[in-house]
Amino acid sequence: QRPERPGDFIINALKLNEQQQKEFLLLGRRHRVRLDSVQDNIKRVQNEMFRLVSTGELDSTKTSELIKQIQEGEAAKHMITIAHFEEIRQILKPDQVPLFKQFMQELGNRIIAPNHPPLRRGGPPPPRR
Repeated sequence: QRPERPGDFIINALKLNEQQQKEFLLLGRRHRVRLDSVQDNIKRVQNEMFRLVSTGELDSTKTSELIKQIQEGEAAKHMITIAHFEEIRQILKPDQVPLFKQFMQELGNRIIAPNHPPLRRGGPPPPRR
């Protein structure tokens, strides 16, 4: 049995058919290339900031400029990811859209509170660690 790929969870959750899986994997590769490009730029800017700190050349103006570039890169990563999920939604059949909505809700909950179990309604609170 082969190890599960990151996209397998989405493929299973959305019940993608064979053609949709091919399209999804293509979308995933394009998404990864776009994210890698932005992340490489963020790393370049961070390295420049650390270089300037190490040489004593970092002043408040340069710091502000570099931080702004990093913030723009982080925002771009979010926009790329949103566009990616919109592309995924476009390959779905109408009966898969409710699965997509549920998946996105669960994904949002994981991002907002990744180390916390889902909120329980009623009953005692979870044990403290």
